[in-house]
Amino acid sequence: MKVALGTDSTVTGSPTLFDELRVAASTRLVEPPALLEMVTTQAARIFALGERRGTLRIGAPADVLLLPDDGQSITRDHAGL
Repeated sequence: MKVALGTDSTVTGSPTLFDELRVAASTRLVEPPALLEMVTTQAARIFALGERRGTLRIGAPADVLLLPDDGQSITRDHAGL
């Protein structure tokens, strides 16, 4: 089963995708590398956006957001972030 993680409403759910990730990580039901895939490559596959979407690589379209490290990154050890 393919699973993606996202937010579609600030009224009924977490206000940001980062908050959704934080809640999902706190359950410890999914490992951090799988969480990262759920908001990148897996989400792109579910929405049939093509193999070049949902990744950072040469030739792929990208919007990149750089954030300061707050010491609580769920991806630091798994994605080199």
